[in-house]
Amino acid sequence: MKQLLYRLITGCLLVGWLFMIFRFSAQPAVESDKVSGTVAYRVVEACNQIFDAGLAEADMEQLAQDINYPIRKAAHMTEYA
Repeated sequence: MKQLLYRLITGCLLVGWLFMIFRFSAQPAVESDKVSGTVAYRVVEACNQIFDAGLAEADMEQLAQDINYPIRKAAHMTEYA
């Protein structure tokens, strides 16, 4: 019984993960770039608050643009790992 429950749970998680990969892969490039740009900006904003860096808005936007590409690639690696 425990093994059946384990297989059912892992099967549901697998199907959910496959659905997530499909949904993210089906996004147009513009929409995907916008999502990762938002994530990059939030990361910069959080680091600015945590480390009290005192970055200006323009500096945070530029830094977010600079880390957008690595965040996109890290998302791809995480998604398919």
